[in-house]
Amino acid sequence: MRRGKCQRLQGVWMMVWSVWFVALLGGVSGQLNMFDGLLRMYRRQGLPFRENRFLGNQPILSEYDFIVVGAGAAGCVVTNRLTEVPDWKVLLLEAGVDDSMFTDVPIFNTYLWWTEHNWLYQTEQQKEACLGLKDKTCPWPAGKGMGGGTIINALIYTRGNTGDYDRWASLGNPGWSYADVLPYFLKSEKVAIPSLQNSPYHGHSGYLNVDYSPYKTPLRDAFMEAGRELGYDFIDYHDPATPIGFSPIQATMYKGRRNGASRTFLHPIKNRKNFHVATQAHVTRILIDPNSKRAYGVEFIKNGRKRVVLARKEVILSAGAFNSPQLMMLSGIGPRDHLTQMGIPVMADLPVGNNLQEHISMAGLTFLVNEGVGLIVSRLLGNATTFALEYLSRGRGPFTMLGCEALGYI
Repeated sequence: MRRGKCQRLQGVWMMVWSVWFVALLGGVSGQLNMFDGLLRMYRRQGLPFRENRFLGNQPILSEYDFIVVGAGAAGCVVTNRLTEVPDWKVLLLEAGVDDSMFTDVPIFNTYLWWTEHNWLYQTEQQKEACLGLKDKTCPWPAGKGMGGGTIINALIYTRGNTGDYDRWASLGNPGWSYADVLPYFLKSEKVAIPSLQNSPYHGHSGYLNVDYSPYKTPLRDAFMEAGRELGYDFIDYHDPATPIGFSPIQATMYKGRRNGASRTFLHPIKNRKNFHVATQAHVTRILIDPNSKRAYGVEFIKNGRKRVVLARKEVILSAGAFNSPQLMMLSGIGPRDHLTQMGIPVMADLPVGNNLQEHISMAGLTFLVNEGVGLIVSRLLGNATTFALEYLSRGRGPFTMLGCEALGYI
């Protein structure tokens, strides 16, 4: 090893121990601050580093061809595609902040639920759900920031069963059969799993990297073996011929790092001249012509000031399952009685905001295993310095863990 690099490594280790000592006094929040400190120290030492390039806030024009509201999974893709036409000017408005090196770390996904990257919604008290939780309410995570839910989710890449798409088409939705949508899945994907390189059901040149996590615990192998003993095969769950069976998680990650929608679909196009993005820009109303019913702009708040920007062609609403219907109702699209009660002029009397449902889930029985095979918090924090450096230098180790290692379709 060259002397200069050796000295830099020694410097890193000295600073690591000082930061780690402080972190021990700070609990979980101290550990997260410790990791942030490691990131900054690592960069200062000039060691190999995958630099994050933040999207800037360009001056906002008074008018664009398209305005996209919400930089989540849909908004990032739509913005990428629209800006392929150089003559179209596109503005993307996001209420949250940039994605970062911190949101890139897969194992931090549930910690991020308690940060500015989540809208922090809670369910209403119910008789049938959340019975074991305080006040019988559950947190309902909703991503806030560049990437939306893709910066706080578990990175699980799964498209759904082929029969669901075919059923949508048969119910009167042409263009939504599995055969119709498959080309778009292939276009977006870049699979890195060696055994799937020749699969006709995976893409190889898209923006979205799909891979297995480089780290696994023995529990994943035990889970897979349990499936085999029950008679289930090891499968590619995106192959229509094998929808039933067990598999490690196919994850939206690249070399151990989370591939959120912003990093995947926006960072590569950040130099397009027709693309503007404004973060911490909270859209409060869609401007709609009361006669033509055409959306012609939006009203939003940025830096405490209310602003208006106009759209020559379209306003595209992609603010998520909670905020899209809320924004529609604030703009006069919703149940007449409710809008009238709230003093909102009615543009369209529609049942917007009703029938919100979450997929059914149960936490099940949880066991603490004494053997050193799982990744419990105390074990993770006890070796966080080593794990952090392994992640930063090689993109490997427990920090690349998804939280959910494998799944079974039975």
